[in-house]
Amino acid sequence: MAETLFQSVYVALSAVALAIIVRNAPVVRGWVQEARKPWACNVCLPLYLCALVVGGLYALSRDATVLLAYLPSYALSYIVLEKLARPTGEAPFVPKEFEV
Repeated sequence: MAETLFQSVYVALSAVALAIIVRNAPVVRGWVQEARKPWACNVCLPLYLCALVVGGLYALSRDATVLLAYLPSYALSYIVLEKLARPTGEAPFVPKEFEV
């Protein structure tokens, strides 16, 4: 159980690091600014990157318990990317005529 938890954290942090690296690549940066999926999506990109990392770990180890780390690592990487994507500071001022 502890091994699966460690693998989940490892996969999640690897997926977050890969997401940051991929989104800052010169080719992909334009797609992120255009809000193209899956590059700018905090739901899609960690899903694919976690699958890639877990698949790579499984290919190296041939241990099926590595596959159990997929869903928890996806959830953790999604939470971390959402925290990183939020702007810091106060919310921007919205005039009353634009409030919903």
